[in-house]
Amino acid sequence: MQSPFRLYSAQKTFTCRNMDTKTSFFISKKTKQSKKQQEIDNLNEQLLQVKQSNNQLLEENKQLKQQILHIEKQLNKQEKLLILNKQNKAESKQNELDQQIRMKTEETCSIIAYQKQIKDYKAREMYNQQQIEELKRDTRRTKLQECQIECKIIKEEYDKIKFKYQALIHQIQFNQKDQLLKDNIKISQELLISQQKILELELHNKKIQQELHHSDFKRIQTEKLVFEKERELQLIQFEYSNPKKTINDLNKQWQIRLENQKLIYQQLEEEMRLRNDKINLLEKTLKEDKTAYQLKEAYYKREIDSLNIQIGQLKETIQHIEIQQMVEQSSDEQESQSEKSVKQTSQPQSKQKTIVLNKKRVQKVSLTEVETIGKEIALKFQLAQIPFSRLDSYLYSKSSKGIINLSEIDEILKQFPFDLSDDQSLLVARFLAEPEQEEWIYYDSNQTNDVVIVISIFRNLIKPFELLNPQCYDTIHQELKQIFKLNKNKLIDYLMLNGDTCDLNYFKKAFEYCDISLTLEQETYISIRMYEKYRRIINLKYQEIIDYFK
Repeated sequence: MQSPFRLYSAQKTFTCRNMDTKTSFFISKKTKQSKKQQEIDNLNEQLLQVKQSNNQLLEENKQLKQQILHIEKQLNKQEKLLILNKQNKAESKQNELDQQIRMKTEETCSIIAYQKQIKDYKAREMYNQQQIEELKRDTRRTKLQECQIECKIIKEEYDKIKFKYQALIHQIQFNQKDQLLKDNIKISQELLISQQKILELELHNKKIQQELHHSDFKRIQTEKLVFEKERELQLIQFEYSNPKKTINDLNKQWQIRLENQKLIYQQLEEEMRLRNDKINLLEKTLKEDKTAYQLKEAYYKREIDSLNIQIGQLKETIQHIEIQQMVEQSSDEQESQSEKSVKQTSQPQSKQKTIVLNKKRVQKVSLTEVETIGKEIALKFQLAQIPFSRLDSYLYSKSSKGIINLSEIDEILKQFPFDLSDDQSLLVARFLAEPEQEEWIYYDSNQTNDVVIVISIFRNLIKPFELLNPQCYDTIHQELKQIFKLNKNKLIDYLMLNGDTCDLNYFKKAFEYCDISLTLEQETYISIRMYEKYRRIINLKYQEIIDYFK
């Protein structure tokens, strides 16, 4: 048998434990509810912030619209002012025209008065002639002589008035032409000023429209964001009501959605930037194409003029030869008896003719024709590790007494280190040996020039360069790899505008346009490698160059 005291103590401990478990259960429930409430409050605060930002954007949009209305009012005022100015100018022109009409009416009145005087004098002359005829019938000579004298005086006066009349008409015509020219100049100036103002207003209007469009686009984006966030909030509230999903899952989903939105916004910004770059590129290339077209047009005009000159000269030479043939035929027929003397004298003349005919009249070689060849020679020297200072020695070795001829230069350029083709070597040799002053010259393979002059021209053609150390090739190649990797898309966007092919100069321009600064060593390395691979610096495929530096 247990004592009553023990039974009471056991019962008391059991009731205490039961009470502890109940209180702990209620406390955990309350903490969960408080956490949920805090999260809902946080979400509500975020929603309020988004709404506030939306309201701010709406206010900004309203302000922009007010600014646009204000600018439109200003534009209307300016248009009204322009119309008033035009009306004032028209009134002033009308006044000037009225004054001119008055002047012209006065001049016409004076002309009419002169014409009346001329008619009166003509009538008097007719009357006097009739009197003379009547006096001729009479035997009285004195009256006839008097009438003749009067007639002479009247004729003199008539001639004077006629001269004055013609001078006045000439002056009126000259004044009219001068006034018309002045009016035309004034009208053209006013038109130019008005056109410039209209263009400025149109540009201003376009800017305002762009700003409005941009603000509308922003507003639509913010509205979309607000709508999406409201939907997300509704979903979150629904998910909170559903006890199956935990708070961590909801937070993860929220973060994923926010990151997706950020990515979309960044993509949109990148697309806008690329489009703006492309527009700027197109504008730049348009300007360059226009200048190139103008240069080509001028060059073709020069070529056509030179061809016309050549045709004229050829026609003259043909006529000269035909005349000589006619003269020779007639002389052969007349001088058949003295054949021996003719043969002796004709031999040197025929030699001179053959020499003249062998000398073709050609145009001087221009710098543009040999510029690319000069660049290729410089790259050949760099590949062979020959310094620029050794260029003189190749020409000095063949010269005799400080003079070198065209054929000798041609032979030098065909050999190492130049290794030019026949056409290229002849072009460069002509450029170095032929005189610069004359535009058209007779081609002569024995044409000579001073070695010092030839070397100075050749130096200017090739242009000084510094040799690259072959040990630095690997480091430069790695640097260029990094540059191409980072800026590949930009370069392709620019190079695509010129088609599939380009030259080295255009390829370097692409770096300048994309704001990529290359060192002199990097530029020379690209040129050397491309020439080593393709043996040319024009008509290169840009994709192959980019692939080379992958």
